[in-house]
Order: sequence, then structure tokens, then C-alpha cells
Amino acid sequence: MMKMWKYILMSVLALGILSSCSDDEDNFAYGDFLYELVTYIGSEDGRAMFTYQSYNDSPLITLTASNVKEVNAPVGQRMLLNYEVDESLSESNQFITVKGLSKVNTDTIVFVSFDKLETLKKEPVKIASVWRSGNYLNVRCSLQYSEEARVMGLATTGDIDADGVLKCYQIQDTKGAQLYYWIETYFSYYIAPATNLNDCKTLRYYVNDELRPNVKWYDFELGMNDESDFVTNK
Repeated sequence: MMKMWKYILMSVLALGILSSCSDDEDNFAYGDFLYELVTYIGSEDGRAMFTYQSYNDSPLITLTASNVKEVNAPVGQRMLLNYEVDESLSESNQFITVKGLSKVNTDTIVFVSFDKLETLKKEPVKIASVWRSGNYLNVRCSLQYSEEARVMGLATTGDIDADGVLKCYQIQDTKGAQLYYWIETYFSYYIAPATNLNDCKTLRYYVNDELRPNVKWYDFELGMNDESDFVTNK
């Protein structure tokens, strides 16, 4: 079920350090400090652990924190992580020192009927970047702030066309609330229930993008290990 997000809960100020440092990417480094969008997988031996894939189906990396025992978040929570590497045990396993950590709006793609999809509102957002990392579709965007809860989510009928394309849609319904200034936030959608369907080769993300009104969708191919379909409006 799509969640009701109230954006005062996800403070944009907490993400400011990340957005202010980036020109056109969400995966970057300044000196020894790194930033990644990660998944919290719990703790082991008193150390918090995270995993991430930079883009598409690139290798899964495990990060073990030396200075954080556990995180006040459920396993599976997506987070923006600021860190530096203490020791690389292998290409896929690193010990790190956490410098900053912020929760990201985390949800799962939902299946709806075609008739239901037609009734769901798709109000405009301002896309900064969209990319797939493994089983997640990540969206960095700006929304108009309101004091009321709104419906946000990613929806699909689950139908796959002859070319292997599965269409999904960015849902936003502000419920007629008074809208104010634009704020930046992140969403990370778990898409495996859709992309694991037989014959699915491409995820097509439909969004009402105020910055690119003539662009109706963005395609993300499955089985890729580079960033060739990374989308940015910066």
C-alpha cells in the first residue's frame, strides 16, 4: 500500500550537505570522504553494516562501521551515508568510519489495476536525478512543501509489453493542500517484485517532471553494470 508521507518528517536540512556538494551526481568523493545511498542490513559484533550498488547491476559492496554500533532504523531502511574508508578487506568488503547518516524515504513498488492507475494523481515534481541500483529505483527530486500528508509512491499494473518493457508511474497526490516552497528530498523504491517478473527487460519510469515537461519517461535496462542510463537534470 502506498504510504502517506509528511515531509516535515524527512528534513531537507539534514540532506543539505549532500546536495550542496554535488553538481550532477549522487555518487561522488571529496578527498577521503565518500557519499553513497545505502541499505542498512543490521549489526554484527557491535558494528552497523550497510550494502550498496552504485549503479544498475554493479557489484554489491558491504560496509562495516567501526564507530556505529547500530542504527535506529529497521533492516532494509535506505540511507544517505557520509563516510571514509578505514580498510579495504576486498573489492566488495570495507571497514569504514561513519561521518554522517540520514534516512531516505523508502517504499516498495505497488501493483494496481489499470482502472485504479487511471484514478491516481501524478502531480508534478522536479527531477534532479534518477538511477537504478540493484533492486532499487532511486529518485532525487524537489517537491512543493505542505503541512498536510500526501500520497507518494511508485505504481505499476505489472503488464509487460512485447519488448519486455514494464511501465511504472510516479504517484503524487497533495490532496488539495496549500503548497509552499520547493524542497529537495530522496525516494528509494524497492522494485524487485516488478523487475523479477518473467520477460521484464526494461523498467520504464513515467513521471510528471516540471523541469522536462516534454520528456514523459526514463528507461532503465536490466542486466547492466555501468551508469549509462543515469538520469540527471543538473
